[in-house]
Amino acid sequence: MSKSVLLVDDDKVLNFLTANAFKRSEHVTEVFVAYDGIEALHLLDELEEPLDFILLDISMPNMDGFQFLKNYYEKGLNSSAKIAIYTSSIEEADKYKAAEFKDVIDFIVKPLSNEKLDEILAEL
Repeated sequence: MSKSVLLVDDDKVLNFLTANAFKRSEHVTEVFVAYDGIEALHLLDELEEPLDFILLDISMPNMDGFQFLKNYYEKGLNSSAKIAIYTSSIEEADKYKAAEFKDVIDFIVKPLSNEKLDEILAEL
């Protein structure tokens, strides 16, 4: 079964590398990229099919990951997508805050290892 993924991170190089890693998977057919929460919300508004997975950075300009999640739920955009926070933050407070959102299944500290990518793909 094919899956769709949204990467939300302001780091263009990291998005490129992560998107390519997902595209190499036989399980993923579509990878969308947004560079902040505002762009991600606009993209979600335009998609006709729900996403399967969102990999979300916390620290971004314009709208950070937590603001994105708040808006995501307020706008009723929450589908069956699983969400993983993907950040350079090692703050316990960020982990607890992420856990407050019902669809957040993981808190990944950058960089994304091949083993962690395989684990995510297996769960999709």
